[in-house]
Amino acid sequence: MIKKIIGMGLAFVAFNCGTIKTAEGASEPPIKKEQQQQSPLGTWVLVQRSGGITGATATFDPAAKEKVILIESNKFIVWEKDVKKSEQAYVIEKGKVIESTVPQDILKGEQSMPQSITFKDGNLVLRTQCYDCYTELYQRIR
Repeated sequence: MIKKIIGMGLAFVAFNCGTIKTAEGASEPPIKKEQQQQSPLGTWVLVQRSGGITGATATFDPAAKEKVILIESNKFIVWEKDVKKSEQAYVIEKGKVIESTVPQDILKGEQSMPQSITFKDGNLVLRTQCYDCYTELYQRIR
């Protein structure tokens, strides 16, 4: 039931990213650019990964598309070097995370470890919720 409600909520956000005609006939975006940048829905390419046992940071050329994720209202798809690695249903809910004492949004997939979701300068940050796991920074491509 929770998955359905969250999926419907995300679908509502995605649906409302279009334009609305005003009474005068002019188009206006219904969601401010800053708010739209805070939505995880879309296609994202990996630009940086840090963490693991060594805490090393690696950067990736977005044009190389080493890892691409697609977050839709009802599924989360991962490609690595143009090969589809996974597709799964997910939910986003508030919960306790390793990096904060304040509850954060957490993406919970059917077949993956929970990841906190935050935004930094319009980019998506996913932090796998375990010690010595990775933090990945994604840039929106669609």
